[in-house]
Amino acid sequence: MRGPSSPAKPAHAQSHPATSEDALVAISFRNYYPDTARLFPELVARRVPAISITDSLLSPIVEGATVVFEIQDMPEPALRPLVAPMCLVQALAIGLDLAAD
Repeated sequence: MRGPSSPAKPAHAQSHPATSEDALVAISFRNYYPDTARLFPELVARRVPAISITDSLLSPIVEGATVVFEIQDMPEPALRPLVAPMCLVQALAIGLDLAAD
């Protein structure tokens, strides 16, 4: 999807033009965000390559993903949703940039 969703531009509106030339990076943890869980299989069915970052291989955003990063739950609730996924996404972005050079 093109950028984070916002009230002015909901996830469905952003995902509508996605094709196999795009890539989906889906991030969702326990109490999975309903829009992400609903849109993920729709985009995978349209053959949009998908990278999933989630807490379990039973997550609704795993089936059909090209790559899955499973990040275990951390005991401190304030850290789990921030630290590990942000580090992973930053590493992916840097790696893609280096690969493009």
